[in-house]
Amino acid sequence: MDPPERQIKPPYLRRASSASPEKSYYRPLHNRTSSSAAATSKKVDHGYILGDAARPSDVNIFQSVDEHVAAVQQLSKGGHCFILRSDFSFTYALVIKHEVGGMLEVQVTEEGGTKSIPRDHWGKYIRTLNTGDS
Repeated sequence: MDPPERQIKPPYLRRASSASPEKSYYRPLHNRTSSSAAATSKKVDHGYILGDAARPSDVNIFQSVDEHVAAVQQLSKGGHCFILRSDFSFTYALVIKHEVGGMLEVQVTEEGGTKSIPRDHWGKYIRTLNTGDS
């Protein structure tokens, strides 16, 4: 009996590998679909859609954890960031709720998948976008 044929996804549907994000394929802008919240955001989006893997040049680097947490604290509803996923890659996400107590809720997929990250985990699980302002 022959093994079942393996379906190979076209490059624009493949997810980026966490091992080498710089070699990852990014979907072209003309295939882009966005949620209404993402469309109204005034943040720089660098051509990403929700779920796209982060390019290293688009991630802010901070000198200390305190600076990093302060930058995450500045995120507001409708803003964008990168979130650590279970495959150890950081992917583009939309901030949908930022509670005063320190919980940040983000939408991680176009289908509506969300993650909630408590403040004490921001340094590990959240990265901010490099907007070129700093």
